[in-house]
Amino acid sequence: MKILLPLPDRDFDTTEVAVPWQVLTRSGHQVVFATERGGQPPACDPLLLTGVVFGQLGAGQPAVADYRELTASAEFRAPIAWSAVTPRTTTG
Repeated sequence: MKILLPLPDRDFDTTEVAVPWQVLTRSGHQVVFATERGGQPPACDPLLLTGVVFGQLGAGQPAVADYRELTASAEFRAPIAWSAVTPRTTTG
């Protein structure tokens, strides 16, 4: 199944994107990313990678590892633009 994952160009939550991406891709689904402008990889909130308060309150290490793997994926590095998304209705 092809799944569209719309994201802002920056400051999204690391865990909320990387963990579902891992689950979906490991289950055999194709994830397509869409960002406001498209063409450039989006970036998560950098404080979630380093920790918000003295290195605390950031994403957990498993989510950070998932994010590192996500950022290396071709589909993440070349998102489509929101304007290029064409909704399709399916029944089933």
